[in-house]
Amino acid sequence: MAIAIRKKRLRRWYVRPVNLLRGCLISTAHGLITDFRSLDDEMHLKYFRMNRNRFDKLLKLTEPLIKHAKTHALPVTAMQRLSITLRLLTSGDSVQTAAFHSRVSDSFVRNAVVETCKAIYTALREFVQVPETQEAWSKIESGFAEKWNFPNCIGALDGKHINIRAPSNSGSLFFNYKQQFSVVLMALVDDNYCFTMFDIGAYGRDSDGGVFSASAWVKH
Repeated sequence: MAIAIRKKRLRRWYVRPVNLLRGCLISTAHGLITDFRSLDDEMHLKYFRMNRNRFDKLLKLTEPLIKHAKTHALPVTAMQRLSITLRLLTSGDSVQTAAFHSRVSDSFVRNAVVETCKAIYTALREFVQVPETQEAWSKIESGFAEKWNFPNCIGALDGKHINIRAPSNSGSLFFNYKQQFSVVLMALVDDNYCFTMFDIGAYGRDSDGGVFSASAWVKH
């Protein structure tokens, strides 16, 4: 029986020529981040939805999980991986737009975002604390009353559609009112903007009320 041997496809280049410039200031993302960090913390906040100090703290927590060995002359640093991920999550841009903006490949962005999101979850999961006593819930209620003049409240709840590629044979399950495919992230925060609960993965077509009714919070 003859066995077909597949020839290995030769790469045209290891790094696309245009991406060789990502370490220079003419690289859009690199130049913006450098300017924000040194000159304008307000724009840093708008770009990443967090100020420079919080960014640095998150980088310190996640860097051991996303830092890779230097395997070629132009490695992507942990800071760049975190920057790409945060900008993609906060802006809702496409993977291709993020790749063009950062001078990396589409496949790199996909892999880096998945890896970095896992690292963020691992690093921060201990900071999401569900109150376990009546006293803890009462403290949150007092905070809403004193800080926000909103008594008898133990949390601010909202949902966010996370765009996805429609799974095979899923029909309209993930098709939302924005005419996009998504899963729903629903989160609860206390009076200090700290997350106390979150629920991820509901169908995009479900309403906030439907997601809440089917969540683990209600079931338990």
